Amino acid sequence: MRDSKAQVVLVVVLCLLIVSVAVPLVSAHAYLEESNPANGEQLDDPPDEIELRYSGDGVERAEVSVTGPDGTDKSDDAEVDEADSRLVTVGMAADDAEGMYVVEWEVLADDGHTTSGSFFFTVGDGPADRDAVIAAYEADADEGIAWIEAGGKALLLVGLVGVIGIGGVATAVAFPVIDRHGRSRLGEAFDYRLRQAVAGSSLLLLAGWGVFGGARTAQHGGLSTEAVGEFLGTTVGEIWIAQGVVAAIIFIVSMLALRGVVTQFIWLTAAVGGGPLIAFGLAWNSHSATAIDFGQGLGVSFIHLLGASLWVGGLVTLYLFIATVTSEVENESMRVPLVGGVVRRFSLIAIIGVTLSVSTGLVLADWHVGSGTALTETQYGLLLSLKLLFIGIALALGGYNHLLLRRRLDPSATGLLDLVFRSPPAKTDGGEDVNGEGRAVTVLEKSVRLELGILLTVLVLSALLTSAATAAVVVDQQGEEVELQTVTEELENGITVELTALPAHNVTDDRFTFDETDVILLEASYTDDGEPVPSERPVELLATTTDGETQFTVELSEDDGTYSTMQAFPTYGDWELRLTGEPTDSLETVWFEAYVMPDIENRVLSHGDHGGDNEHGENEHSHEDDEHDHDDGHDHDHDDHGSPLDSPLQLAGLLVFLYGGLWVGYEANSLRQHER
Repeated sequence: MRDSKAQVVLVVVLCLLIVSVAVPLVSAHAYLEESNPANGEQLDDPPDEIELRYSGDGVERAEVSVTGPDGTDKSDDAEVDEADSRLVTVGMAADDAEGMYVVEWEVLADDGHTTSGSFFFTVGDGPADRDAVIAAYEADADEGIAWIEAGGKALLLVGLVGVIGIGGVATAVAFPVIDRHGRSRLGEAFDYRLRQAVAGSSLLLLAGWGVFGGARTAQHGGLSTEAVGEFLGTTVGEIWIAQGVVAAIIFIVSMLALRGVVTQFIWLTAAVGGGPLIAFGLAWNSHSATAIDFGQGLGVSFIHLLGASLWVGGLVTLYLFIATVTSEVENESMRVPLVGGVVRRFSLIAIIGVTLSVSTGLVLADWHVGSGTALTETQYGLLLSLKLLFIGIALALGGYNHLLLRRRLDPSATGLLDLVFRSPPAKTDGGEDVNGEGRAVTVLEKSVRLELGILLTVLVLSALLTSAATAAVVVDQQGEEVELQTVTEELENGITVELTALPAHNVTDDRFTFDETDVILLEASYTDDGEPVPSERPVELLATTTDGETQFTVELSEDDGTYSTMQAFPTYGDWELRLTGEPTDSLETVWFEAYVMPDIENRVLSHGDHGGDNEHGENEHSHEDDEHDHDDGHDHDHDDHGSPLDSPLQLAGLLVFLYGGLWVGYEANSLRQHER
């Protein structure tokens, strides 16, 4: 009878999973991928409209301001494109002022996370503002971990694995053993404990859903009626409502089950069938499904959640069963076959859960860490390192339970590592003493409780991880630190000539070093004992490659005794910079050296497309925009690791999956032979 009910539950779960595919997709953090005009681009006339394109799968709300050379806002309201929610446009008021325009933006992504940043472009030969240039070259700002939201997600995850894992594992593991031994009273006591556990899990699930949604609503402008309405109108709000309906149904049914109003079949169906729906919503809302690849990311994230549910929820079930047996079965000699039988079945479920969660976890780590240094240099990496430490401890405890304690409870147990780990058979008095500290059943109960506590900590760390920008994105956003490089020359009349450039690399004290992809802000000044000395004629900069094949001349704009220009160098190599001005009665010429480092990656990809200086300069602006307006770092990581053979972590995940599959097959065959 129970087998038929389990089959019905399985069919219902599959149907619900199919229906869940209809839920709309939401995205993760949004970062500026490109803009038009590009960062640092020089235009002849102000644009009528500015376009900003973001990584990820959607922007819910955008605020963009464009400050002109006179310090006033030149922008209209920002609009998110209805056909492509990653595209934001903002119109500009008619203006012909020359100078520097600073674009500051802040967007709210579909998943409720806020990011902000700025970039600039110039019109004509107007002066540039150093502070604005530095801000534009810095990383996009992320709000970091939203702690209330992360707390809500932690409650949600703990409740979710309990709802999915407890009932499902109990149906497959514990009840068949209870029925085989004819322990109806034990079954009733265990069923009541299960109903309590599922009710508690559903309460955590509903509470986490409420806190999570409240935090997201607050990010939309507070908890006012208008803000709530705006949040509920977003895609993440719609999914939140759907998840809330499912969570409420599970909670109501579990409460009715506690009062004995509904049957076991109904509350199991509600828990095991509704839980995966909420898990699908979390998978859709993951970084992997939106920033890496929707199909792969959704599948890997969902399987990761299911594996964790089998592992953690299964441990809860095992602990509840052992506690029930200890309290309900007075004869210690009868506890061993009951616990041993459940452990035998649970081992198969645990291996499946561990295999799925660890193999997919390695893939997720490969996607979102980016590099080994990110594990120690980013918040995400530190949290992940801590999570991996706890998982390692949990795996060690699980291995101890499976390879040692299990064989003391079940002398017929076999496994792939039996040739290495051998244990004497169990005694009939309740199990063999282990290290003189008690019987095997008691030791197993304590070990399972400890492993469960560690894994609950892992779930909390997972909530923090999924609420933060991934390490790969953070590293990509950070890039290299913006540096100023200054070279000074003393004239014979005591006047000091100073030329400053940014961004630049401080490689040597007397030679500038630039990246080929950068638009450089060059500032010149003349001082006498620290006091600025004006030039009686325009200050000009002549830049020439040492081979004489490429050169350009630019007149610097004057602003309070400082002369500046924004300039991209059209080719890599050694350059000579000649600065000419008239800070005294005579014309003064000062020479500086510069080296422009080649953009190897862009040249390899483009091959021979840089036929002329103008074409190369345009490509520089485009690539510079990619560098400093932060293209989608996730996509780069995914491209780098398209095949498991290209990445050690993905390869390790594949090996874990293959070995786990063999182990599952072996355990399943052993279980089938034992229960014939």
